[in-house]
Amino acid sequence: RVLPTLPQDLAAFAPSPDGRQIAIVESGSDVVAVLEVATGALEVVSPKRGWKSKVLPAWRGTNELYFAALPASSTNRPELFRWRKGSAPQAISTNWPDAVVSTLLQKPEK
Repeated sequence: RVLPTLPQDLAAFAPSPDGRQIAIVESGSDVVAVLEVATGALEVVSPKRGWKSKVLPAWRGTNELYFAALPASSTNRPELFRWRKGSAPQAISTNWPDAVVSTLLQKPEK
């Protein structure tokens, strides 16, 4: 089994309220990962899709994380996601206006 690796640039992170987990956004991309401090286990909750995140992840409680990401590499509309330990991230902004979600990520320059 291949284990996920930590993002390259760990400048953007947010510890959970209990300090047991750290949400990490690779500042040069849109990778979002959750690191379990006690074990070092890393879960990539949103893979690299080629954009740049403009927001830090935010915790709501100890096991609920909110972050911006693209739902798939084939779409250009960012969404705000809710992740809970043990479940897949869910987009919560699908009914929001494009103008609101368009500020969450930066499209890569060509």
